[in-house]
Amino acid sequence: MGTLRISIAMKWSTQVEWAVVLLCLIFLFVRLDDWGVLESSEARYALIAQEMLWRGDFIHPYFLYIPHYGKPPLTYQITSLGIKIFEANGYGFRFFLQLSLLLQVWFTYLIGKRLFTKRIGIYAAIALASFPLVIAASRNLTTDSFLLTAALISTYFVLRYFDSNRKKTNLYLFTLFLGVGFLIKGFTVFILPGALWIYLCFERKQRIKFGLHTLWAFLLFALVGLSWYAIIGFQNPAILDHLIQRETIDRIAHAAVFHRNEPFYYFLIFTPAFVLPWWCYLINAYRKKGRSETRQVRYLLYIAFLLPLLIFSLSSSKRIFYILSLLPPLAWIIGFSVDRAFEGGKRASWIYLNSFFLLVALGISLLGLTRLHTTLLISISGVGFVLFFALLFISKTACSQRFTLSSLLFLLLLLWVQPLVFRQNEESFNGLRPIAMAIRKDFPDKNIWVFDRLIPSLRLYTAKDLDIIVDQNSDVHREARFLKGKPGEARYHDLKNRQVLENLESNPLDKAILVVYKRDMRNKYCQMLTSKFAHRRRFDKCFILY
Repeated sequence: MGTLRISIAMKWSTQVEWAVVLLCLIFLFVRLDDWGVLESSEARYALIAQEMLWRGDFIHPYFLYIPHYGKPPLTYQITSLGIKIFEANGYGFRFFLQLSLLLQVWFTYLIGKRLFTKRIGIYAAIALASFPLVIAASRNLTTDSFLLTAALISTYFVLRYFDSNRKKTNLYLFTLFLGVGFLIKGFTVFILPGALWIYLCFERKQRIKFGLHTLWAFLLFALVGLSWYAIIGFQNPAILDHLIQRETIDRIAHAAVFHRNEPFYYFLIFTPAFVLPWWCYLINAYRKKGRSETRQVRYLLYIAFLLPLLIFSLSSSKRIFYILSLLPPLAWIIGFSVDRAFEGGKRASWIYLNSFFLLVALGISLLGLTRLHTTLLISISGVGFVLFFALLFISKTACSQRFTLSSLLFLLLLLWVQPLVFRQNEESFNGLRPIAMAIRKDFPDKNIWVFDRLIPSLRLYTAKDLDIIVDQNSDVHREARFLKGKPGEARYHDLKNRQVLENLESNPLDKAILVVYKRDMRNKYCQMLTSKFAHRRRFDKCFILY
């Protein structure tokens, strides 16, 4: 009778797991327009993609009238396709990011299966899907999520190349997706495949045999990955100098150029926070001794995670999404540790994991006690998930199934609550769509002036030109230096130019509105301009003067 109950419980648990997976897939693709693009990175990428459609030019990226060669164009081109299909909204900007996340989960599973076992691959995929940093990257338009997808696919095919007795098709697919990744973010695509390649050479003594097919495969990489660089280099060699010197060497070696001064230990602090609560499984994997598989896991940790982490830490330019490509190796190690824990009948790590998920759900139910705006639906959702996680503690199903279900429920919690919270707190998260929509509704015939800021959301959502007053903001100066002789130069008004200053002093600006960040209101030039307007509308971060 007891065996029958366990069998029924396991069957019921499997059905619930598939139901939760289905809900995760639904919530991954719905409500993507509940919040607007966030300043400044996401809004910049979205506007560049929109500018490509407006201009009909998919080779030369433009950002607020300025040629923008900070990154290769593939991310912008993909986003332009999204905008063409769904228009300029959250679905257009973020739809392909969700497909990218699904591919990341799938190829994490396939690689984990080849490195270890099918079961470990499944656990690794579940772990990766529930990393908060991975979810955040799929909800924020940057290059990094697309880069991780290309790197994972490339890594998978180099593994297949070795496992299939060096079948040439896999070698060509490896270099093809390496080239795709190079069109997304340049040299950083080499980090994950390169680390796994070193790991295979070191641990499995496997090498790529150089011959005619190897040469053709890397020519394929060059044809795909270097195509855009060749086009713009032929048209203007100075752009290549900019990409190599400023966008590569200066980002790595000269922090002052981009006004970034994050310390060496920046990633060491934030990485653990973004893969919570999985560190218990990483520690368990490292502690196990006396097995060749454990040695394999340690080599994977050293070569595919710690070595690239050290390289990123030595770089002067640091942003948290840069380390996204380091998370799949952690997921494979976690999958290995989870499998060994359940194999040995250990439950302590799962209890810790589920307890953490329960506390997160409890925190969401109490968001109303913080400075964030919340709703009854958010609080009820938090309470509901608290009950789900609590029920798992008393469930009679196998620990492995409870692990799968609790991890999937945590993913569902993030996908369900995040749009609700961001919609209620859009400006708190640096989303300025409410300001743009207010301008479009209430000031349709007014010219838009912006004081010493680049606010791509305003142009993106109003489809109107902006006049930008340039004073001290380093971001504005950094972009405006490319304007000389360009048609958009007339849209930038540099206060260092005496003639510009005199024109602004004499111009009544009666046919314009002025958007000013609150922190800029004490600026003497800003005060001179605000005196020209009789009214102001207050938002969380800005004023609209009219």
